[in-house]
Amino acid sequence: MQSNTLARLIALRDSIARIAQPNPNVRSLIVVKRTASGISYIPIQPNPVIENVSPRLISVLGESKIRLELDDIMVRGISKAYDLDILTGAGTSYIVDGQYNSVTNQVIGGAEYERVFTNPKSNSLTYDIILRRKPLPTGRY
Repeated sequence: MQSNTLARLIALRDSIARIAQPNPNVRSLIVVKRTASGISYIPIQPNPVIENVSPRLISVLGESKIRLELDDIMVRGISKAYDLDILTGAGTSYIVDGQYNSVTNQVIGGAEYERVFTNPKSNSLTYDIILRRKPLPTGRY
């Protein structure tokens, strides 16, 4: 449970992030939750910063037995207004650079990713996660 002060700081950070200078690394992120009752899409607002992981980070986390690859991506600045269970629970995947249509409940475009690592030491206002692109399904269509 968040304190009232922390909740207000999160709301302030989110409102500033929406009007901050344009950054080419600020990209759309949609959380996909698959449950027995169906699929739901949760567009993350404000859009987080998404960049390729650095070789240095791969080295540092590799020492902790966390295996990263050069094409993994770091997603920084996901608002803590979202519950961590929504972001990391079972049946969760992510779509980067997709467009969510609330009328049709569909996502257009983008690439699907799965979570590799959640940074437990991210700040008190945002979450940081590392994602890896999901392999394409194999077999006949």
